[in-house]
Amino acid sequence: MPEPFIIIEDLRPYLPGLPDEELQRWIEDAVGIAAQLAPCIERASFAHRAALKAILRSAIRYNASTGNGGVTQMSAGPFQQTIDARQAQSGILFSPAQVRQLEAMCKSKVPIQGAYSVPLGLPETLNG
Repeated sequence: MPEPFIIIEDLRPYLPGLPDEELQRWIEDAVGIAAQLAPCIERASFAHRAALKAILRSAIRYNASTGNGGVTQMSAGPFQQTIDARQAQSGILFSPAQVRQLEAMCKSKVPIQGAYSVPLGLPETLNG
């Protein structure tokens, strides 16, 4: 069984108030979506484990803390003001930049062969 990309202890310092069961659900969701976006992460030869861990940790930290912040209401006579400093959740676990990073992890590093080149093996493809 391969070593997991991220575990509860990796998130505990950043999300101390969340129970282990909730953190485990976040991990399962994040890894599942990441595997869909970047199928190569499931290969034994996947070489970017540290980068993947950083992306997963960042996405989980951000999404698990949505709604944090405060709402301040001020009034003076007939005038009122409400300031909402809570983070909004987009409904998507990964940001567009994180999606691009995940997809880039699976892009082939082998240059495209020209008309007079001899392929010496199959390059790892996005779905390989």
